Amino acid sequence: QFAAENNFSREQTSAFFSILKATHCKCIETPFDNMQDTFEYFKELVLCHSVRRPPFSVGLFNADQVQKIVDYVLRTYFKHFKMYKFAFTPRVRLNLSFNYAGIPETPPPESGVEEPDTGGCSAEEIGRA
Repeated sequence: QFAAENNFSREQTSAFFSILKATHCKCIETPFDNMQDTFEYFKELVLCHSVRRPPFSVGLFNADQVQKIVDYVLRTYFKHFKMYKFAFTPRVRLNLSFNYAGIPETPPPESGVEEPDTGGCSAEEIGRA
């Protein structure tokens, strides 16, 4: 919708979505806070698509479009950055086990749970008592 409202060409729309996807991938690459790094990466990508310097960058966006893109992404994506990070970043689960040299390992617990002694009575008979 944003691209259509700003009359982006097909190439500009494709580049805009690619920039957002790459920015999102940068966001979720680590479970730690990386908002500043992600924003710097986003700015670098926008700059590469707004300056004509072959083969390193192509001039798809003019200065006005760059300003609109940055404002839009700040108002939408980066405003809800922590929500996206929480929803899309895989959870990290850490299981620790310690092995000490010279100390025998603790045996694993028995597989079956001991049943209480009912004296040969069934559960129905116990319930009537």
